[in-house]
Amino acid sequence: MKRKFTAAVLCALILGAFPISASAHSIDAFASTNDGRIMGDLDNDGSVTSTDALIALRISVGLTEETSEYNAFGDMDHDGSVTSTDALLILRKSVGLPIGDSTDISANVIGDWTYSPSDGVFTNVTLNKDGTGLISASNLQSTLFAAWRTEGSDVIVTVYGEDNVYTYTNDTLVSKSDPSVVYTRGTTEADISKLIPGDWTYSPSDGVFTNVTLNKDGTGLISASNLQSTLFAAWRTEGSDVIVTVYGEDNVYTYTNDTLVSKSDPSVVYTRGTTEAKTEEDISEKILGKWTYDDGTNYTNVTVNSNGTVNLNSTLYPIPVTGTWTVDGSTVTVTAIGQNDSYTYKNDTLVRVADPTVVFRRGTTKK
Repeated sequence: MKRKFTAAVLCALILGAFPISASAHSIDAFASTNDGRIMGDLDNDGSVTSTDALIALRISVGLTEETSEYNAFGDMDHDGSVTSTDALLILRKSVGLPIGDSTDISANVIGDWTYSPSDGVFTNVTLNKDGTGLISASNLQSTLFAAWRTEGSDVIVTVYGEDNVYTYTNDTLVSKSDPSVVYTRGTTEADISKLIPGDWTYSPSDGVFTNVTLNKDGTGLISASNLQSTLFAAWRTEGSDVIVTVYGEDNVYTYTNDTLVSKSDPSVVYTRGTTEAKTEEDISEKILGKWTYDDGTNYTNVTVNSNGTVNLNSTLYPIPVTGTWTVDGSTVTVTAIGQNDSYTYKNDTLVRVADPTVVFRRGTTKK
């Protein structure tokens, strides 16, 4: 009876007794390659049946187009195309018969696998026929090379000398060390929207920094050392790009190696974190006292008083002069005879801003 049944099914497959149009199984029928489908399930109904074997046989003889989805789930022996051999393997699988050597699962685990938990940090693994492998992940800066082998129903993936053991069951790879980690067939494309929220900062050497907070709801806040108030923003992702919109203007950044690189100016790179505004030292007490500048021909002596006044005595002035002084950060401005003159306090000297060759030092010149 079993022989007659098998023969009848094979004849039906060959003669096309179960006609299926190519359009009924077009690429649009497979919206995702990361949905946990098992090998051989060509019609994507959740199980492997004789109908799937029929589709494979029709592909092998050119009656149905071999799409990339059909190839991904119908190439049972992984020789690159769907053939009558694959149709037979699918038929055997549909009636519960073993496929090849039941103790060697090597041929069954070749291909792409993915683990994509809800936190968005996914891992893609490709196991090649030659026992090599590639591992890429959303939290890795580069692709890792691996080696793999099988032992019974176990798949051992070796990376940097460390073995990671998975059990092959129901066309999945289940981690032995953490059974909640389950790899399914396919590849997960990067969705960076879950990786972006948080604080970012750009702090160039000139000290004018910018802090950006990107919230999970797509809103953002921008503060900078040269802004008087915080700006509100909106953000979204497109592929590996992050678009931050401020006042209707889009600012586009590429997310790479956990940084945000400006597309308009790649020298602008945001990193994780926040830059705190530096509190400038109050130099008011430090500049009090006597200062002098002598160029060899003329000299000027200045006394900086605690009451905000200065006394100037110079060979350039016929009489002593009195003025005032103020401090702004590291800059000292002296006002005398109706003129302002600014100096930078640096290394216990006062360097004239307008002419850095003029440097006042501690003391008094007497001639």
